[in-house]
Amino acid sequence: VITSDTNGNIYITDYSSHTIRKIDSSGNVSTIAGTGSTGSTNGEADSASFNYPLGAASDSLGNVFIADYDNNLIRKIDLSGQVSTFAGGQAGFSDGQGTSAKFNKPIGILVDPNGNVFVGDTVNRRVRKITPDGNVTTFAGNGSEGSQDGSATSASFCGPVGLAIDNSGNIYVADGCII
Repeated sequence: VITSDTNGNIYITDYSSHTIRKIDSSGNVSTIAGTGSTGSTNGEADSASFNYPLGAASDSLGNVFIADYDNNLIRKIDLSGQVSTFAGGQAGFSDGQGTSAKFNKPIGILVDPNGNVFVGDTVNRRVRKITPDGNVTTFAGNGSEGSQDGSATSASFCGPVGLAIDNSGNIYVADGCII
């Protein structure tokens, strides 16, 4: 998955290499985080590890958020190159603060202009919202498989895999049954 930042850099989640890559505005390619081995180690970017990172999104401050698929985590790479767990901890479903929340195979991710992170929580069939202070809530989806339209938490998804936001703040969900 690819995202860009306000400086023209492009970030790529290199899924099978368990790394995060960057193409800067001059076209130089580098690995900005990950050892290449599976794991969930936080810390300096070159010693951090991921387990099939799939989604990436950047905020207006230059932080990059990663949907770490097989770790069921949302990770953050800050401007100094530190990788930390922003939310999630174990496979499952629960709203809550930071690492007390649970995700199950997150893929799609975006950051809105207010710094809220939205996540396509694929196996849980929900779209989750994480506030800048790390509070995770269910934004849309009732958890049952389907394609039912309706109010946010009464609607159903098969597996929200991609997210996009328009200039009016509307969120669009690519819903696919890949789970």
